[in-house]
Amino acid sequence: MASCKRPASRPRIRPSIFTVPVVLGGGNKLFADGSAPHSFKLTSSRVSPNGLIVGHYERGGEIKVGDTDVDSPKEREVARRERMKREN
Repeated sequence: MASCKRPASRPRIRPSIFTVPVVLGGGNKLFADGSAPHSFKLTSSRVSPNGLIVGHYERGGEIKVGDTDVDSPKEREVARRERMKREN
């Protein structure tokens, strides 16, 4: 990312991040050194049968440090977990 500012004519940044459940090595950085910090919010996601996770994001406004709360599991998920405990 060469510049933090974008001309008004350029579209908003809306990254899609693909997370693949394998380790391949060092790889390329997702963001260049010195990139301006940005907050993003997840707009949609999907998971393939082989575990590929695709997350689509858009700018999320103010950066909130430590805001990592996860919603409580739904009743169906709690029941599934209990069933798994009993079966194992």
